[in-house]
Amino acid sequence: IQLAALTFVIDFAPIAQRPTYVGLSNLAAVPFAAGAPLLGGVIADHAGYPLVFALTLALAFAGALGGGLFQLLTGRILDATGGNYASIFAVCGFAYVTAWTIIHLLAPRLEPVRLGSPEGSL
Repeated sequence: IQLAALTFVIDFAPIAQRPTYVGLSNLAAVPFAAGAPLLGGVIADHAGYPLVFALTLALAFAGALGGGLFQLLTGRILDATGGNYASIFAVCGFAYVTAWTIIHLLAPRLEPVRLGSPEGSL
């Protein structure tokens, strides 16, 4: 999917701005690449693996479509603001905080892992 998204970016980005578009597309993928395994583990613990696989399929399709739309929107925002990245970083930051909040609302009882040997063992 990443190769298709990169091809999409290169096809639609102006030649002079292609490095910027590719960099922003990779930046947009980072929160999802980091958060998806965590959320998948929480869902697998609570609802089982079949739901995880079904959600993965649906979200992968939505992510590929959304990634392409995000890149087009980013280009238009940069053109309108004269290359100012502040609004783009604000949107990415908001998405990160929103994902973090959703994870904590779905699994509010997560506890820190205690490392070491259990009491009474050798």
